[in-house]
Amino acid sequence: MEHNDANHKLQSSESTNSGRKSGSFTGIHKKGVTGNCPIPRQFPVEYSTILYKSSANEEFAFTIMQDLDKYQQSENEMSLLINNTDEAFVLLDMDFRIVSFNNQTKNWYSKYKGQEIKKGESILNYALLEGSSNLQATLERVINGEVEQREITIPTIDNKVKSFKFKYSPARDSDEEIIGVFLTAIDITDKKFAEDRLNIINNNLPGAIFQYQLHEDGTDQILYLSSGSKWLWGLDAPDAIENNQLIWGLFLPEDLLAVRAL
Repeated sequence: MEHNDANHKLQSSESTNSGRKSGSFTGIHKKGVTGNCPIPRQFPVEYSTILYKSSANEEFAFTIMQDLDKYQQSENEMSLLINNTDEAFVLLDMDFRIVSFNNQTKNWYSKYKGQEIKKGESILNYALLEGSSNLQATLERVINGEVEQREITIPTIDNKVKSFKFKYSPARDSDEEIIGVFLTAIDITDKKFAEDRLNIINNNLPGAIFQYQLHEDGTDQILYLSSGSKWLWGLDAPDAIENNQLIWGLFLPEDLLAVRAL
């Protein structure tokens, strides 16, 4: 089929199904790429048309056309972003089959577990230490709208350990309908190692380490308190964080002013 108008010459093929038409054609832009190029630019186009009648029995058509070159460029740019990040991404369908994943996911499974992850297979086949039954329970909650996060430490094929933080979120379409699960993971091994070292120091220090924030309105908040608070003041850290007056009440007034001014 051939169409002509002031700006484009269209050569297309189409198929019709129940009041819908769809097809593709080569668009030819007479003004070229920049508007003054003497050679017409050709580009692939996909279109979809819905045919309908009004209450007065008048026929109308609603058509969407898409420049596939621009669409492919956008896809390539998105692919570059996804495949050059430190995070792993996996998209699952409603049956928890793998729809897509990025390079980081592929690299991590190969490097740390010696596995080749494949599209179309169940993610349950790749369950880590949490086990397939626990993972399935998590995924079932997610496709019902929940968002879940967890940290998992796993042994690797070279007898080391790696720690990851996973996030499971509902994947939604343009109408906000849930169509699957979007899973992300980041490597927190170095962070966990630093935290573990700090905890060892804290737990063996004959004193307490704390961090607090003084707000503009004069109130303050304890953000962190080591377990040494039990040795130093006889207070459990969670209780003191919840109610900082438990600690401040153990200082003499003149000392408290100096401490809170630090």
